[in-house]
Amino acid sequence: MMDDLAPRSNVPELGPAGDYGTNWKWYKILKRLHVVLLLLWFGLMSFWWVTEERLAKHYDWLPPILVILGLASLVGSLVVRLVLAGWKCPRCGNRFHSKGFWSSDERASQCMNCGLPKWA
Repeated sequence: MMDDLAPRSNVPELGPAGDYGTNWKWYKILKRLHVVLLLLWFGLMSFWWVTEERLAKHYDWLPPILVILGLASLVGSLVVRLVLAGWKCPRCGNRFHSKGFWSSDERASQCMNCGLPKWA
């Protein structure tokens, strides 16, 4: 009965060996998505910048679409980056790259709160 009153943690239940592989798989997917969206933005904006005058003569609808798609990929990249910045440690549930508000390290090789190595 007392167990029902105990506060619950938002940390997912782990297997017997403490397998964090699924969490790190999602982290890796998000990092790759961030890079792909940035490259898409760069490619679209470069293509638009180089061909703007030629495209506008024949396809006046294409440059605005390129700009809209470019901005959408940039906003998507920023959103993914914010999710990565707030990534929670699979072991302790705190932010992996930060300890408190002012101290953060995006390239941390271990959790700044519990010491879990990255990719463990």
